Amino acid sequence: MCITSPNGAADPPAPEEYNEDRHVRSSSDFPFLAIGIIDPPKVTSPSVPTAVGVGVGIRFLSGLTGTGGGIFLTPLMLFCRWARIRQAAAVSGLFILVNSIAGLVGYFTAQRSIPSLGIILAAGAIIGGVLGSHLGSRRFPVRTISLLLAMVLIIAGAKLVFTKLKPVAAAVAAAIRV
Repeated sequence: MCITSPNGAADPPAPEEYNEDRHVRSSSDFPFLAIGIIDPPKVTSPSVPTAVGVGVGIRFLSGLTGTGGGIFLTPLMLFCRWARIRQAAAVSGLFILVNSIAGLVGYFTAQRSIPSLGIILAAGAIIGGVLGSHLGSRRFPVRTISLLLAMVLIIAGAKLVFTKLKPVAAAVAAAIRV
């Protein structure tokens, strides 16, 4: 169950943003709403304590798993109806940026230098981020963003499972051979 703010108010979409095709029309749309394929008709903001608690919890999980946190935050925001798809993508992008900066600070406090590949990857990330932000906010329909988001989450989840399970699989294989 998701907790929302006491007033439960959310700003309605601006007239130019409203598109009847992307909003829930019947109860049969619920499965698509739950997985984020269509935008919810109404969103509510979480309370400040809830938002802080969720942020701390997701940051903790992302630190444990070595991810940016967006793979946890985006589905939660959509499932709890705290944001529309475009908003969730924007917020999770900012969340990942903040977590990445925190990770870099931790990396540099260990008195390490920037690897040369890191500069090239950072340049690519900046270019990709600007291009993706433009396409996501102005060009792509909500359905396209939803499908891309689902694809990224599936890839991230699979990588997380297979990366973390690789040592376990090796230990099981070694135990079977004994």
